[in-house]
Amino acid sequence: MVKSKKRTLSLAVKLQLVMLSLLLLVFAVIAWQTVTNVESEYAKYHEMRLLRKATTINSHIEYVLDEADDIAQIDWDHEVEKISEINRINMILLDESYEVIAFSSDSNLINNIVVPKYLDSSKHWESRIEHRALNNQDYLASYSKIELEEGAIIVEVPYFNSGKDSSSEIKSLITQLVKIYFIFFLVIILIAPFIVNKLLSTLNLVRQKMNKLEIGGKNEKIETYSNDELGALVREYNRMIDELEESANQLKKQERESAWKEIAQQVAHEIKNPLTPMKLSIQHLLRAKDDNPAKFDMMVERVSKTLVEQIDHLAYIASEFSSFARIPAPKFEVLNLNLEISQVVELYKEHEGINLFFEGDESLSANLDKSQFNRVMSNIVKNAIQAVEDVKAPAIKIKAFAEGIHVIIEVKDNGVGIAADVKDNIFTPNFSTKTSGMGIGLAMCKRIIEGFKGEVSFESIINEGTTFYIILPML
Repeated sequence: MVKSKKRTLSLAVKLQLVMLSLLLLVFAVIAWQTVTNVESEYAKYHEMRLLRKATTINSHIEYVLDEADDIAQIDWDHEVEKISEINRINMILLDESYEVIAFSSDSNLINNIVVPKYLDSSKHWESRIEHRALNNQDYLASYSKIELEEGAIIVEVPYFNSGKDSSSEIKSLITQLVKIYFIFFLVIILIAPFIVNKLLSTLNLVRQKMNKLEIGGKNEKIETYSNDELGALVREYNRMIDELEESANQLKKQERESAWKEIAQQVAHEIKNPLTPMKLSIQHLLRAKDDNPAKFDMMVERVSKTLVEQIDHLAYIASEFSSFARIPAPKFEVLNLNLEISQVVELYKEHEGINLFFEGDESLSANLDKSQFNRVMSNIVKNAIQAVEDVKAPAIKIKAFAEGIHVIIEVKDNGVGIAADVKDNIFTPNFSTKTSGMGIGLAMCKRIIEGFKGEVSFESIINEGTTFYIILPML
């Protein structure tokens, strides 16, 4: 069962979402604070307006009291009505027992008289404001006391604040805020990707460079003039590049020393093999000269033949070693792979008893070194021929085709196959499954293919055959 990858949001998208979420939160807090302040200011405005009215009414009543010869003869109904009309506000006069003396023409006021309990007739106190809810309205009342020799007059000035003006103003304000915030939010949505991408440009650059990192390759550093966290990240990346290059150089040096040591041991071993029969042959020739002079000429001829064969073998060893050690730098050119492979096939097509087939697309081309590519194909085809020598119906099939941005070359034989215990050593320089040779042919092929930025691999089944795969970048 194949598990599907869980989709995750990119860092850029996450940052944008965080920015927009914080922006919405800030907008909400500002809107709430604005509405709260407006409501508070409106409440203060109505209280101050009521206090100003109450102060004016008190001044009028005190004026009436000062002008009257006899307070008992004052027509309070008339005076209250007149004062109410002048100030355009209702009012109620109460005595010390909180009994109504007079009130303005609004008949409903008399039913709404609620005298605060904290009023104390024995003390002088300034006007005070009481808040009440009455008939779904905010009911305010101002209470003030005018001290007289005969007692005191309590002035109640009721004030009904319907809240329509403030509610309308608040709704209008909220509407304006929503419009402004919406426009601002759209602008942020449009510019947020650019801001985030600018902030993350350094991270993206580091990511791209890390994707292109090659051990032993030329890795570019990133210039930075920033001293922030991103600058520190870039400096760490540059330091890693230096350490990676140093480690790669040390590794290459160790690999070269190890490889040449193994190859030197193999060469010494291969050279020792022909030297032994050469030495024995010369010893037999010297012994024949003394023991059997009559057969000396015949021994000379036989020993000479043996020496020539062994010298040829030494020359082959030297040639194989030289070909592996001196692979020149590739000279790239555009090659028609169908043509190049066909030429190699023609060289081996007439090999006795072997059916050699090739199927390729004439449009396949790649940027390769012609000589080195022919060496690779020749070596792999020769290995395939040697693998099918003991098969009753030997056959080798070569196929070249395009897959994506690569060219794949398959060389398939029906030979004896490669045992599982030696598969890991097939491309080792000094390893061979044959009784002769240095075992560096496939190692050389691997080096050349990797120099082409390609790959070489194989699949093999015992007594069924082996298939080599060469993957090259297509032009």
